[in-house]
Amino acid sequence: MKKKKFLFVAILAIFALSLVLSAPNSTKASAAAIDPEQASAATDTEYCIGFSGADLDAGDWWQIQFDAGFDLSNLTISDTAGESEVELYIGEIDCTEGTKRITESTATAANDRDRAVITDETVELTLEDAISGDWSLKFVDKAADGSVMTPAAGNYTVVYRWGTGATTDGNDADLLYVGDANVVVISGTVDPTLSLTLSANTCELGTLSSANIQTCNYSAAIATNASGGYTAYIKDDGNLRDGSNDVNDTSGGTIAEGTEEYGVSTTQDGRTITRINDADTDPADLYNQDDCIIMDGGTIDANASALTASDQSFAAATAPASETTYLCHAASITSTTPAGTYASLVTITVVGSF
Repeated sequence: MKKKKFLFVAILAIFALSLVLSAPNSTKASAAAIDPEQASAATDTEYCIGFSGADLDAGDWWQIQFDAGFDLSNLTISDTAGESEVELYIGEIDCTEGTKRITESTATAANDRDRAVITDETVELTLEDAISGDWSLKFVDKAADGSVMTPAAGNYTVVYRWGTGATTDGNDADLLYVGDANVVVISGTVDPTLSLTLSANTCELGTLSSANIQTCNYSAAIATNASGGYTAYIKDDGNLRDGSNDVNDTSGGTIAEGTEEYGVSTTQDGRTITRINDADTDPADLYNQDDCIIMDGGTIDANASALTASDQSFAAATAPASETTYLCHAASITSTTPAGTYASLVTITVVGSF
């Protein structure tokens, strides 16, 4: 399946014009401005609203009312500071400097936090302490679920009100244009890729003996750009066999000399097929082809899993990868294992997670 990835670049403008709704009636007047001035329609936006010349007392309130169509439902106000997504910056109008205060949902005295309430498109802030001069209010996305969702293209008004108790002391507004014109969509396609290359199509165990373990190995080089990586599987068509005679599959997880057993291991850990033992301990804890080679013709017990007619994983990745995994087949026999030429057929498949 092809997975298309698109890069979107949008350039448009939100024009902000000062619109006086009514003359301020107290010294608590303030000039307000919203940022960013560029935003796309139907896009999550972290807004900063700066206020200059504010003179508010403890207990005063300030409202920001977005026009119908703006969606504030993803904004969270919480008594847990790390979860509350409305922040107050005292002393600066750009939401980056100054003294930061995190809003809370329940008014608690003397904790340096201001209470915020969101009702539909309106955010109302009740100050715990007096503010004089510049300050700003920022809507952030801490939960990665969105902030303020802009509406469809059109002209909208953001209204600011402030007051004490039931009295409104003043108001201001910004006229916003949200649009989807002047948008250029740049797209490109990356085709999915998945490759498997085996270093050999035969694996010769050689002459089996009860005095030692015989091994053979080959590599599986896998490359894919699948975002979820890949899983590689192995299965066989039956026991290692010659006619009606066969070598038993391993059952205890290891193969020892003088026992009739056959199985396979992988150089990857955490798969259905067991990982090869570190037979070559120089350096220690390095699992590779050398471990299989050093066990060939020796008496080191070999880690091994029994192969079946069902797929078992021997390699995997959870992201795009290009890597090589080795498979080590091992066998031993008893002195009474019938003579013959024993063989089986294994099938290896790789599935990409696109």
